[in-house]
Amino acid sequence: MTFKRLTYFFSLTFAGLFLLGSSLPYEKEWTLKRKGSEMWVYTRDRAGSDIKEVRLIMHVDADIHTINSVLNDATRQTEWVYRCEDAKDLGGHIDTGWYYYSRISMPWPMDDRDLVAKVVGEQVDGIYTSKSIAAPDYRPEVEGCVRLTDFDVSTTYEVLPSGETKMTYDLHSEPGGAVPSWLVNMFVDKGPVETMTKLRNLVEKK
Repeated sequence: MTFKRLTYFFSLTFAGLFLLGSSLPYEKEWTLKRKGSEMWVYTRDRAGSDIKEVRLIMHVDADIHTINSVLNDATRQTEWVYRCEDAKDLGGHIDTGWYYYSRISMPWPMDDRDLVAKVVGEQVDGIYTSKSIAAPDYRPEVEGCVRLTDFDVSTTYEVLPSGETKMTYDLHSEPGGAVPSWLVNMFVDKGPVETMTKLRNLVEKK
């Protein structure tokens, strides 16, 4: 397999592990990787990990209630989460923690990845924050899948004077398996960008 084909293969496989306005948001200690339509994507080193952390900021023409109606329905992840082929709500309450299961499809010959995560949300002074962390032992492992054990997402929503919602999405995840970290980092923002772009398109249709 040539380097070009290998690079393309890993961009499809691991880049998605959990994806403009006139002014550029300033993010201390973050490096701007790319920008698009009302979307800014940053990366930075993560202490104790060879995989970079991703921050994505975007403006969404939808209110927080509409966004949460999608985010808090785990069964809808197949509609917007990058390469998600199955998702289940495992119960709980957003204030104290609810759990979900998702399975991420990987091209042959790689094993699929799956994730069990706990989500807790809170709202303070008009700013809503949702945090998701891996809870790998909450559900038995599935044959043929590599269970993600290091997954950390924080999403903050803030209403702008324009009526739009500003979303700040921070993600760090270890994909597992024998994958060179430099390849993962090369495409680490691909999945978050595709994920959040689909989410925005979905909620703005409502």
